[in-house]
Amino acid sequence: MESVAEAQHTLVLDPSGLGALPAHTRTRTPTALASDAIVEGGRGIMGERQVERFLHMVSSGVEAAREGQTDPTRLALSEVSRHTVPEVSCRMSTLMAARWQGSCRSLSEFPADVPHQSSLDATSLSLLHTSPELTDEAFWRRIRPLVDPKTLLRTEVTETPNLQRLMRSVIQAWKAHVCMVAEPEVVRPGVRGAGSSTKDTSACAAPASWPSWPPTAKDLHAPDEYEAPLLAEVRERASRFGIPLTSIRMLMTNRSIGYDAPGEDVAHDP
Repeated sequence: MESVAEAQHTLVLDPSGLGALPAHTRTRTPTALASDAIVEGGRGIMGERQVERFLHMVSSGVEAAREGQTDPTRLALSEVSRHTVPEVSCRMSTLMAARWQGSCRSLSEFPADVPHQSSLDATSLSLLHTSPELTDEAFWRRIRPLVDPKTLLRTEVTETPNLQRLMRSVIQAWKAHVCMVAEPEVVRPGVRGAGSSTKDTSACAAPASWPSWPPTAKDLHAPDEYEAPLLAEVRERASRFGIPLTSIRMLMTNRSIGYDAPGEDVAHDP
């Protein structure tokens, strides 16, 4: 009966197995991700013991992938492959592969056959964003090449610590058609931001839900008038995030002065 259920991509979950699933939480812990995999695409016959085994092995594997540990990652991938439909299995494998690469391990060493992707898909990126916060800045630098703006906008994730960390990383490398950096109160409710202010962030980069691609300046919904920051504030923000300022325009009443040196940081020139 179990082999038939697996072959037909059907899940038979008895009451004790249902009771073993954790309650839904907004933060997608490794255990919650494993539970979602069962609910969205489980297959086979699962009672309490089987559900608990699945949750333990998969959540352990997700954590192990982050550390680049081969054996627990392989066991988790095997469990996912057996007990979930191919679509869900592929999604979980992609997530673990991304975490694996974030540990400085090559994708060629990953203990499963996964496509060598140039970027994460929207679902995998959403799972990564809603997972418990990853504070390792080096991890986000290594993930950066796997993320592109179009995919990020499709995730519809708006306020998570991991999204903030990703944005702080990609802002160093992405070349934007249009970019607005604004205090939180400047961003209107009609604009869905992909970044939001946190305690140690005085401004946020907010890719909006554009009506078309690439966006234009009018899509930003920027106010007609706004107070320009003082030079000291600009210097402090740039210094905090290690951003070189190669061009500055200073405003005073109806006059402006431009100062730039392509390729060189001019923020502290006397």
